[in-house]
Amino acid sequence: MRLVRGATCVVVEAMSARGYATDLFVPEHDFTNLGRPPSEKSDEGPPTESTFVDNVYRRAFLKHDSAKIDAARMICRAAYIHDMKRIAAITAGRGVLLYFSARPSGFTPDREATNFEGWAGRFPHHVDTQILELVTPLFSAVVTVASTAGSPEPIHDRETGEPLPIFPGRQKPHENFYYPSSTMHDLAADALEPAVRLMLTT
Repeated sequence: MRLVRGATCVVVEAMSARGYATDLFVPEHDFTNLGRPPSEKSDEGPPTESTFVDNVYRRAFLKHDSAKIDAARMICRAAYIHDMKRIAAITAGRGVLLYFSARPSGFTPDREATNFEGWAGRFPHHVDTQILELVTPLFSAVVTVASTAGSPEPIHDRETGEPLPIFPGRQKPHENFYYPSSTMHDLAADALEPAVRLMLTT
């Protein structure tokens, strides 16, 4: 917080909104997307092993009706907008909003979705045109980068050059299919530079 308040420019990435507490998901803590369904949270005996939020919601689609699924989405979106307003207020006119994704920023979720992917969209999950329109005026500049360039990307150990298995259990465990590739990061940096330079020189 000290660094943010003292900075001349603050880049705020539009992260995913799927990790908030809902009637279908209880986060383990605030800094990962691990958690469990509420029914599996018990004060007696060892806790049920946490799993990734996507997996919890995939199972929820097999158990719950669309009304409960839709309510969870609305809770996530409302909480996300609230937090983005708080973050924007802290940056106090020095914030640059970065939308960085493999999908275009004009995404609109499928209201009749029958699976997690259609319901939440790709990263940033639940962040669609409506949310972006609401939070964009809160920042001094907005930078949009949507690309899949260089993905999937093989990952190698920096020192040995050997393939690095970052996703054990997959057919190609050393292939990064989930996180932005090096090329995508370069594109984001290039897109951010003009906005950041402008704020640093005015």
